[in-house]
Amino acid sequence: DMNGHVNNTKYANFSLNAADLKANEQIQDFHIHYRKEVLKGEAVTVYVKRQEKELLAMGKNEKGETMFSGRILLK
Repeated sequence: DMNGHVNNTKYANFSLNAADLKANEQIQDFHIHYRKEVLKGEAVTVYVKRQEKELLAMGKNEKGETMFSGRILLK
């Protein structure tokens, strides 16, 4: 945006790319909790923990601050 923030839809892209879903997996529900604004060009590492049909994602900046977290529920 004009303030240099990453668009909120990118957080979903970050999570889905890190989740590496299989071709036959379908999303039933997806929630994102925005904690801090990510600035354009800021490095974010996304961690994903898979528990059967539930994936928990967390994006952290280089300082280790949690920028967003999310939950993806599969069908």
